[in-house]
Amino acid sequence: MRKGSHHSFESIEKNRIANSGINNPMWGKVNASCPNWKGDKACRVAIHQWIKRRKPKPKLCEYCNENEAKDLANLSGKYLRDVTDFMWLCRKCHLRLDGRQIYMYRFKDSYVRKGEKTYGDNWSKQRQATLKRDNYCCRVCGLSQDKLKSSLIVHHRFSVKDGGTNDLDNLICVCHSCHASIEPKLKKKIPVESDELRDVA
Repeated sequence: MRKGSHHSFESIEKNRIANSGINNPMWGKVNASCPNWKGDKACRVAIHQWIKRRKPKPKLCEYCNENEAKDLANLSGKYLRDVTDFMWLCRKCHLRLDGRQIYMYRFKDSYVRKGEKTYGDNWSKQRQATLKRDNYCCRVCGLSQDKLKSSLIVHHRFSVKDGGTNDLDNLICVCHSCHASIEPKLKKKIPVESDELRDVA
């Protein structure tokens, strides 16, 4: 067949009939008999799809029997083609059994310790006090944390490197976009007495 040409409709239909049913060289070859079968060496996505076709999803978590089942989790961590090695879990049980929930708590604690190491032992207490004082609103644009759908940043008006402290007079709540505009490294900084700051409601 010449390069760039196309099969006619009759030729396509003839090839389809010739390779359909038992005439197809892949007819009846499934699982181990299929030349493309990888067995337990398949990727995790393929293993998950294989298990999903053989293990129907229940309405409730198979571990707690309370929350809605969402994730298909492997119990042994080996990802073999064994239906009994998988469970349908809710998100909470999945994180707990995988050990990721403990890691998340540890990461949260390390974040607090990192802040205290950088800004002093009273940083966590002063940060919470600043958020409550500003009613969880940005002091520059006035948007609340609920409308922003993200956490606010407690900003030092005078940085610790420049001799600033964790006193409430030196701390303000700002959103991420406003924080980027007032960072000293971006060559713009709101002074202590500035008309750009909104009064606390």
